[in-house]
Amino acid sequence: MNPEDAIDTLHKMDWHFAKSMPKIPHSYARRREWQDDDSFFAVCDCIMRHGKPERFYSRIYRYLYSDTHKYWLVENDIYQNILINRAEL
Repeated sequence: MNPEDAIDTLHKMDWHFAKSMPKIPHSYARRREWQDDDSFFAVCDCIMRHGKPERFYSRIYRYLYSDTHKYWLVENDIYQNILINRAEL
């Protein structure tokens, strides 16, 4: 999957505000709410392949950017992820 297709897919997902982290405002899309696991993992793979590595506190995450949001995974192994995060730019 290329970044444009991944971002198009991400824009269509239902997002939930992460209420447990109000000082770090972001949302997440749950794997269980996607049409299928293959699509979810294809987007995760795209984030890992094309995302820009950046430090967040002591960790390095890979961020895939759109015009309005950045997207990232918590786990480096795409198959361990149960959600994808996003934050407004």
